Amino acid sequence: MYIIVFMLKFNILLNKGEIIMKKQVIAAAVAATMSAVAVADISITGSGKANYTYTDNGGSTADTNAVSHEFDLHVVGKSGDTSVVMNIENTTSNNSTIAASDITVVNTNTDIVSAEAGSTVTVLTSVSATQAAQSQTDELNVKNAYMTTKVGDVNIKFGDYYGSDYMLGNAGLSEGKLGIDTTIGGVKLQYESQPESTSRDNESVTISGSINGIALSHEMWNGKDESSVIGKVGPVSVEYRTISNDTAGQDKDSLVVSADVQGIELTYAEIDAGTGGTTTDAFFGEFTTASDVMDADGYGIKTSLAGNTVNLKSYEVKNTSSATTDYTKVIVTRPLASGATFEFTYTDKDTGTTSTSSETMDFELAVKF
Repeated sequence: MYIIVFMLKFNILLNKGEIIMKKQVIAAAVAATMSAVAVADISITGSGKANYTYTDNGGSTADTNAVSHEFDLHVVGKSGDTSVVMNIENTTSNNSTIAASDITVVNTNTDIVSAEAGSTVTVLTSVSATQAAQSQTDELNVKNAYMTTKVGDVNIKFGDYYGSDYMLGNAGLSEGKLGIDTTIGGVKLQYESQPESTSRDNESVTISGSINGIALSHEMWNGKDESSVIGKVGPVSVEYRTISNDTAGQDKDSLVVSADVQGIELTYAEIDAGTGGTTTDAFFGEFTTASDVMDADGYGIKTSLAGNTVNLKSYEVKNTSSATTDYTKVIVTRPLASGATFEFTYTDKDTGTTSTSSETMDFELAVKF
């Protein structure tokens, strides 16, 4: 009897020892993982902004109030000369509802595996607007996701990423894009391609460099070329871009000239986009539809006043139907003690017709970290 009791106690002690040993192994593994994370070369930066916009519409059109936001995280993981970059954003548009017409209902007999005898099975055949309003798109959107690395003196970039907004273009997403570049004797040679794209613009070659501080660039696609000259001559800054396109009506160019005169920045800007028009997101604001901008020109005055940055703009934009809209903007920006930046924008939009003219006041709080 004593022998049996002794054996039972001995087994219990062994089992306890095994459990303790397992806990120690698990703790060591967790500690090793945490140490690996701690020493990993990962950086996270970001920005956020929230806006309240009031629009006083002309004519009988009802005035509107809108609240919007845009939050971004920029994550970079680095190992040697290789980096993985992801930009994650949450915007008001990410949280918009899905239209009923955009939802496809799968309705087949194979959807019903089994049902009890005598029970009633309801099969969804359509989606109402009410049901659609209860659904939302993904709250987080991966805006950029790409890898960069080096092989000798050659830089390689591959993935999904956006271009840059500028006078002759509103940046779009390029998916599955490959970029290869190297610099020889101060001249940068770059090749970019989207192998899966069927567009004639799916690959390009760019030659760029600088002479006496003036940046020069020439990019060649199948059917069009784009050149730019950007730099400063004395107190005057100049940005000129031109696109030559084989397609009729698609040639376009832009010019921005600015100078600082006794603490006041004076700017002149113009776009000549031909009958094809252009998107843009720069001096004239954001226009995402090419037909809205055929020609544009205007002036800007920017200065500091009582701790604020004050920017005044006056310009006109003509669309491809030759209808002209005059804009007057007042933008006041001020850094706050909280670390955020406050910006007030007043826009007077005059189309020449009361019913389509408007006045807008936008209040924005923004932060970067």
